[in-house]
Amino acid sequence: MDQDHLQTHRTYIHSEADVHCAVMQVYAMLVSIHAVPTLATEVATVASELAMNIVKYAGCDGTIVVSMQKHGRRFIDIVAEDRGHGIANIEQAMVDHFSTKGTLGLGLPGVKRMVDEFEITSELGNGTRVSVKKWLDPEHNKIDFGGRSVTPAPVAPSPLAKSEPSQQRATATKAHLDGIDYAMVSRPCFGEVVSGDGTICHRLPNGILIGIIDILGHGQEAHELARFSEKWFEQHRSSDVAGVMQALHLALKGSRGSALTLAYVSQHQITVAGVGNTILYCVGEQVTSFVAQPGIVGSNFPRLRPVTASIHPGNMLILTTDGISEHIDSSQLISRSRLTTRQLVNGLLNDYGKMYDDATCMAMRYQV
Repeated sequence: MDQDHLQTHRTYIHSEADVHCAVMQVYAMLVSIHAVPTLATEVATVASELAMNIVKYAGCDGTIVVSMQKHGRRFIDIVAEDRGHGIANIEQAMVDHFSTKGTLGLGLPGVKRMVDEFEITSELGNGTRVSVKKWLDPEHNKIDFGGRSVTPAPVAPSPLAKSEPSQQRATATKAHLDGIDYAMVSRPCFGEVVSGDGTICHRLPNGILIGIIDILGHGQEAHELARFSEKWFEQHRSSDVAGVMQALHLALKGSRGSALTLAYVSQHQITVAGVGNTILYCVGEQVTSFVAQPGIVGSNFPRLRPVTASIHPGNMLILTTDGISEHIDSSQLISRSRLTTRQLVNGLLNDYGKMYDDATCMAMRYQV
C-alpha cells in the first residue's frame, strides 16, 4: 500500500441500516488514529448526511467510499455516488432549506460548511457524485493538494470540547404542569450539548395548546431559535392553531426555519396542524397518526389544512420530532400508553431515538 494511503472502506447503500454501517466505519477509522471526538463526530455526520441522501433521493443503490490519506497532512476523503435521477439544478440544491422531497433540505449545504473541500457533479438520468475532503491535522499553513494551493478553513471550536460527556444526556420535565399530566424528554444530536428541539404545553381558558418544535439543523444557533419559539408561544397562546402557526412563520422569516406540529384540545376534540417532519399520535384502543404537511415554518410555508378528530378521556397524545423513528408499531404505542407519561417518553427515546439527530418526545394524557 502507498505510504500516503492509510485506509479505505467502501459501503454499498441499500437502506438506512447501511447508512448506520457507513457512519460507524468512519467513526472507527478516526478513533483508530486517535482523532479528537469533535472531529470524529463532524466527519461521521458528513458521512451520514451523504449516505442518507442516497436513500432519500437516488431511488436506487449507491456507494460511500471513505479514504484516509496523507499528503503533507492527513485528510479524509468521502465520495458518495449513485445512479439515480440526478439533480436538475445543483445551484438550487445548494441553498439552505431547499428540498424536492418535502424534507428539511439541510443536507448538502450543511455538508459543505463542515468540510474543507466540496465538489458535486450530477447528470439527469445518470446520477450524482459528491466528493468532500476534511483535514485531520490542526495546521493552517498552505500546502499543495492535488496540484493546487489550498488554505484549509480554521476549525471552529465545538461545544463538546468544553463540556463533560454527561452534558449530552437526555433532559426531561416534571410530569405535571399546571394540572396537566404531561412529560417530555429531549436529547441533543451526538456531538452536541444543546438541542434544537422544543415543546409547547399551555392551558387556555377552554382547552390545552400543545406542540413540538424541530429547528432545522443542530447546535447552538438551532438551540437559541428553539428557545425563542417556545417563549414566542408563551406570549401568543391561541386555540386557532393555523392562525398562530402562520404568525410564527412570519416571526421566523429570515431564520433557518422550523418544523412544527401544534394541537388544541378541548371538549373531546383535537385540532391539529403541522409542517415538516414532526408527528402527533392519538393513542387509545387504536392509534391515529397526524403527519405534518411538507414545508418549513419561516421559509416554505404551505397552505395549512388543520385536521379535527374526537378524543376521549384517558387517550394519550404523543408528539415526536424526526429524531424519533417514525416506524413505531401501533401495538407498541397502545401498550406503552398505559405507562406514566414520564415512563412513556423515556422509553420511546431509549428505544427509537436516533443518535445523529436532536431527538424529542412529549406526551400528554387527556383528562376532562
